[in-house]
Order: sequence, then C-alpha cells, then structure tokens
Amino acid sequence: MLYTILSQAEIFPPAPAVRPSFYPRGCGGVECTSGPEGPVIQSLISTNPFDFLNPALAPGRVYRAALRR
Repeated sequence: MLYTILSQAEIFPPAPAVRPSFYPRGCGGVECTSGPEGPVIQSLISTNPFDFLNPALAPGRVYRAALRR
C-alpha cells in the first residue's frame, strides 16, 4: 500500500499513445504502425468497397510499395 498526496497518474504515468502513420492511396489511405519488415496496416480508410476485399490491405499485413497508387 502506498500512502501519498500525489495522484496515481503522477506516480505511474500513462504509457504514451502510439499514433499510426497515414499513407494516402486512391480514394482514402491506410493507417500503419512501424514493424520490423516495414509499415504494418492497422486500418483501411477508403470509399472504394473493393479495397476492403483486397487481402493485401487487411489489418496486420505489411504495406508494400507495389500496392500504393
């Protein structure tokens, strides 16, 4: 038990939030975080429904330069 006048946030600061990078493509873009093999897709933002059917643009996949348009 820790008795102090400091708030819990001052003693145990929250972990910094990792903001994804945005890569524009076609009718929207992808949000990626850094990975060992390159940018890893976190989410797809698009107005083209066929982009959501493309398995190469699925979350968790490495975003390749060949897919960029």
